[in-house]
Amino acid sequence: MTCRCGEPLGPHDGSKVFFVSAIDGPKSAFLAGPFDTHEAALDRVDEYRERAHRDFRDVNPWVGFGTAQTDRETAKQIKVKYPEERLHGSVCLSCPTTVWLPVGATVGTNGALCSKCSRKEAA
Repeated sequence: MTCRCGEPLGPHDGSKVFFVSAIDGPKSAFLAGPFDTHEAALDRVDEYRERAHRDFRDVNPWVGFGTAQTDRETAKQIKVKYPEERLHGSVCLSCPTTVWLPVGATVGTNGALCSKCSRKEAA
């Protein structure tokens, strides 16, 4: 089995955690995390790219957004740009993808859709 990123699931065995990250030449930043799975971090990249461009007006248009991984002990020392993001998962109504919601958020009677299914529904 492989992760959506194409890597074997072996490296995602729970010993690592994942962050949404940004790289601009020699500079890098951790935007959100840690997430327990690579899939969860991948699901949030577009959201945090949009937030960074909205919140930090001087973001270079060539900044690369993606994910980064580290071990759980090192992750405790990492400061993220959006530390308030503590999340819990809910399953998308249309597919088996996990939808990440802020802790305390409630899912309405219509439930929640992942970003891919939301884009399909909007089209």
